[in-house]
Amino acid sequence: MNETEYRVLCASVDTAIKLKGPSHFFRFKGFALKYTVSQSEQWTDCITICYPLGECSCNKAYEIITEFLSLWSFEVDEPIIPGRCITAGTPFPTEESALKAKITTQERVRVPKTTSCDTILYLPKIETEDQGKSVRLYRQARSCINVYSQVLFFWHTLVYPSRNDKGAQYYIQKFTDDKIDGYSHVYKDIKLLIKDKTGVFSEELCESNFGKYIRDNVRHAIAHIVMKRGRSLEIDNIDQQAHIGMISRILRYIARYKIQNEHGLSLKKPHGTDYFMTLKNPDSE
Repeated sequence: MNETEYRVLCASVDTAIKLKGPSHFFRFKGFALKYTVSQSEQWTDCITICYPLGECSCNKAYEIITEFLSLWSFEVDEPIIPGRCITAGTPFPTEESALKAKITTQERVRVPKTTSCDTILYLPKIETEDQGKSVRLYRQARSCINVYSQVLFFWHTLVYPSRNDKGAQYYIQKFTDDKIDGYSHVYKDIKLLIKDKTGVFSEELCESNFGKYIRDNVRHAIAHIVMKRGRSLEIDNIDQQAHIGMISRILRYIARYKIQNEHGLSLKKPHGTDYFMTLKNPDSE
């Protein structure tokens, strides 16, 4: 006789992705998940995890949800923001009964829907701690609404796992110098940024010191606002904001490159059904 009881944890999900159909079911790292698609454009989607009492805590269940959302965000390269959580007070006798529970939580949408797909068919497989933490940082950066926060979190993604942020400076410079195949659009943006001096934090910006410029001028100005050397941050200055916006886009691609090539998070490697798989709708059985 199975005496294991299950609890459910629900979190709202604000995302640019529109999944088709009212609900989708998955198994991720052994846990059953239900993704409920909002029927109103004004309200967020919801994700629910079923976890066994005594074997998993609420905090662990939330970690599983956010890891799932982080991998999905990285795979499709779209913003995905987990929000308010609720948990059912009464446990369920089986996993299936927990999946069938009509428990949801929603919030007002902040991210407009720009992409649609049938369902989630693939997730990259996390095999190291560095992969796991860096992909969470990337999700945070990708989900930031303003460009100032985007730059800071893409910068954190490039710094991790080092304690010395000069490593990110050197990595950006190496990427700039190496002219890597497949990233011509990024190098084009860098050249445009250098050519158009509108909004720059230092007139010394050039290709040979691009990494240093990002660290010493852009990152420091956003983090500290008032600078002793170079131009201070001017909130809502349209030229400076456009300049920072282009830097955010450049750092986004460099961060993705680092996660895939330095941390080794593959977007092509088979994950195996023991890691991730789709499930049938329990209501249809």
